Amino acid sequence: MVVLNTIDFKATFDSACNLTCPSNVIENSGCMCCVAQIHQVEWEAIEFLHKEAMVFEELLQVSQQWTPHMTEWHDAVKCIQIRDYQLVVDKLEVLMVSDYLNLPR
Repeated sequence: MVVLNTIDFKATFDSACNLTCPSNVIENSGCMCCVAQIHQVEWEAIEFLHKEAMVFEELLQVSQQWTPHMTEWHDAVKCIQIRDYQLVVDKLEVLMVSDYLNLPR
């Protein structure tokens, strides 16, 4: 079983920022001197998410990624649209029945 890692990127950035920036800069201007560190943390987040996606693909035995021009992509979009429609219909049904029975919502 593969265990997925979780990283608190905000806490990582905040701790790096507190080490490098004067406290009055952090409080007043939102730490403008840490732009490079922000980009580094963002890049690390992107790399982390890419690795996690690869783990999921391996777990699900994905052999080919779908693209918008593929039939499978359009079939999946249609299934999602049908599911969303059914959820809205279910909510409407609950509202109608509760109104009919004068139940509190």
